[in-house]
Amino acid sequence: MSASFDLTLPDEVVAMRQAARGLALGRLDAVAREVDTTGQVPADVAGHLRDMGFTCVVDSEFGGGGVPDTHTQLIGVETLAHGDPSIVGAEVFTGGGALLLSLLGTAGQRRCFLPGAAAGSAAAPAVALYERFEPSPRAYDTEITRMTDGRYLVRGEKVAVALGGGADHVIVVGRDPEQNVLRAAVVALADIEVASAPAQGHLAMSSAGLTRIRFDVTVDADALLRDEADGVTLAQAVARTRLLPAAVALGGATRAREYATRYATERVAFGRPIISFQGVSFTLADNHMQLDAARLGLWSIATALDGFDDDRLADEVGRIVAECHAAATTATRDAIQILGGHGFLTDHPVELWYRCTALLSTIDCDPRFTRFAPAV
Repeated sequence: MSASFDLTLPDEVVAMRQAARGLALGRLDAVAREVDTTGQVPADVAGHLRDMGFTCVVDSEFGGGGVPDTHTQLIGVETLAHGDPSIVGAEVFTGGGALLLSLLGTAGQRRCFLPGAAAGSAAAPAVALYERFEPSPRAYDTEITRMTDGRYLVRGEKVAVALGGGADHVIVVGRDPEQNVLRAAVVALADIEVASAPAQGHLAMSSAGLTRIRFDVTVDADALLRDEADGVTLAQAVARTRLLPAAVALGGATRAREYATRYATERVAFGRPIISFQGVSFTLADNHMQLDAARLGLWSIATALDGFDDDRLADEVGRIVAECHAAATTATRDAIQILGGHGFLTDHPVELWYRCTALLSTIDCDPRFTRFAPAV
């Protein structure tokens, strides 16, 4: 990836970041433990996040805050995740359909779904994107095939589909086997088999209702999203969708590293703060460098999405996503170790952040490529 980018953030992005950080360290941080217990995001918190316009992106034409560029959205999501990555992750997954429709929905699809999503009165379709641990479109088993009568056969199986937001439609992303390109189609939930019930009672992520589904259904041509609109291709929109959970993981891991650093400066052992010991200070320094490197990779590809052909884009996004999740799971695990036995107790929030980053890493990445991520 050879594209260059400016690390200096525009004034409006700096102001946005400050507002997002205020919400993160205020309301999100305050309800994080409660939400971890109940598995439900309070309505006012979901409303605040929706109003920020990063977890549920809706075109201004339909009452939303507009569609930010990819770089700005990633910064916003990561900053919000500083408060609680589980809450923000749940809202990112349930808001994925609004983003795809705002970018590539047809006029009819946008009129049907986006006003309700912007107002919070109805859910946009869920997104059925992930398959096992093979997010690259070339590896998709799901097929969207044009039939002789002009309709399309949508057949396959997906995991981590966010049905907890109350969506009654699903945007299925699959491969056209004849042209070997991405397709996406809106399918009614009534035509889909829910293959597994979502886990309940663990993290705010459970409110997203991440579920495995199967489908074998025929849809009309007007159910398909556009392949390209305003210079954005479906491959680029899918890539953007995949980058968002990686940004959430980085936000949570950065908070865990900061917490562990502060703890290490205050915790005294053998007459001095434990941060003075190389085993602690070197670990924290390594975490800092790894998170920064992953963040720079994330920002770099966000500014270069239109510089790749569709085949190269999927591979490059996969590499960056894996790096982000590896850095995040390592940093949060190390934070627990630095706190020692306290790290495993709910007296400190690092165990919550670790559970969330570990879960996120298993959705888009094979656990073999992310250190310490548990297999599912």
